[in-house]
Amino acid sequence: MGSANPKTVYTAGVLLFNHMLKYERDPNNLKVFLSNALKTIIELLPSMTDKEAIHAVVLSEIRMLFKNQNLLGEVGDMKEKFLKVHIDVKNRVADIGVKNAIDDILLLIGEADDGKEGTSLY
Repeated sequence: MGSANPKTVYTAGVLLFNHMLKYERDPNNLKVFLSNALKTIIELLPSMTDKEAIHAVVLSEIRMLFKNQNLLGEVGDMKEKFLKVHIDVKNRVADIGVKNAIDDILLLIGEADDGKEGTSLY
């Protein structure tokens, strides 16, 4: 996902989303890989500019967290950074699809986009 080409990042996001969608084995087998992917996304998301790439990557994050709720602990360990990155991207990008996807991921982790804490899942 560290490619300079936004279409490559978009394709990586879609591939990760589809893999998580169709993966029928125990998702805990992938925990280390998904944890690394999540950390990489958090590092690269602030520098992404292509709305389609951002949308694909955020949707893949949602699918990773939804299918493997053990990753919520990883989000809990970096909660402040996770929230800051996603809220900053939401404020920076004008695309309503990206904004809705970020709202969804914040709800998934039990946070509202206004900074008020919700019912936390971790």
